[in-house]
Amino acid sequence: LDELETRMEAALEARTADDIRVLVADLPAPTGAAALVAPGQPVRLAASHGTVERLGAWRVPEEVAVELRHGSCVLDLRTPSLPSGGVTIAVQARHSMIKVLVGENSLVELTNIGRHHSQTIDHGSRRVEAVSGPPIMFTGDLHHSRIKILRPRRGLLWWLFRR
Repeated sequence: LDELETRMEAALEARTADDIRVLVADLPAPTGAAALVAPGQPVRLAASHGTVERLGAWRVPEEVAVELRHGSCVLDLRTPSLPSGGVTIAVQARHSMIKVLVGENSLVELTNIGRHHSQTIDHGSRRVEAVSGPPIMFTGDLHHSRIKILRPRRGLLWWLFRR
């Protein structure tokens, strides 16, 4: 209890992030969900002949690096906690598939992707009426790969008449 009280007082008196880092330097590293994404740190997702997924609610950083070789990736970016300045997804993919779940009116920018015998698909962008939320920007290169943007469907009537 004495150590806790001492650390709490020092934390309350801290003025910079360095003051806090010094305060917790001797503590063990976090494990579990808290260790997955540190604020401000880019995330690297990589797979070779496998799959990598980030589904459900997760703290999306400003930068996500996706590196795939004969693999697949599913990213759920429907969470309301996207960074206010947007998220940049840097892609390097060979013979791979990337699926990205986004909100109905999300702005997805796919123009900065190099496509070498590859394809980017965002059919739902045609029905975006008013852009809302931070932008989702893609950069990098696709080689014999595909990025598919998945938006919520509009319901049964839309499905029946979409042909």
